[in-house]
Amino acid sequence: MFRPKTLRERNERRIARKRGEDVFLTREFRDLGGEDQVLRALRTLVREKRLVRLGYGVYGRAVVSRLSGDAILYSQNGFLGAARRLLPSLA
Repeated sequence: MFRPKTLRERNERRIARKRGEDVFLTREFRDLGGEDQVLRALRTLVREKRLVRLGYGVYGRAVVSRLSGDAILYSQNGFLGAARRLLPSLA
């Protein structure tokens, strides 16, 4: 039987498709649902340590640190590389 995908599942799928990108803006998920729903789904992904919140409306792909067990930003060039990649899209 067909079960419609939840908003969280649709967010995860969109993030997985964007393999080269490590940073996401909330406006990239705006077409999937209402603003409150999208933010709630993204907060769930942060709690599950799949994303890390970098700032207002900015999320990054996360990995779990082997030292602390906390979610940390996954970016090949670190935070600075993620910020450089994000800045042109904010203009």
